[in-house]
Amino acid sequence: MAYKERGVSADKTRFLMIVPHAFLSSRFVGIPGVKDSLLEEFGINLLTYDLLGFGESDPHPTRNLESSATYLSVLGDALGVNKFWVVGYSSGSIHARAALSY
Repeated sequence: MAYKERGVSADKTRFLMIVPHAFLSSRFVGIPGVKDSLLEEFGINLLTYDLLGFGESDPHPTRNLESSATYLSVLGDALGVNKFWVVGYSSGSIHARAALSY
């Protein structure tokens, strides 16, 4: 499970935001245009992760939106958090929307 964190450290986090990346992107892009100073000002830990089959995540030839939502839940469990915001932008929004139905 490959992910990248930006913003404040876990012990200073007021809001954890997990962001599925856009198509043909990766965890390294995050949300284009969001500055670290903004994340720090509002106490946000912004976590982006590689979707199934992208970047350093495991291949998943039968992936679908349901498996994407499950993967997001597994990521939260692996981090030891049970409450977080899911933020979608561009084509990553469909994965965020799928998480709402989970």
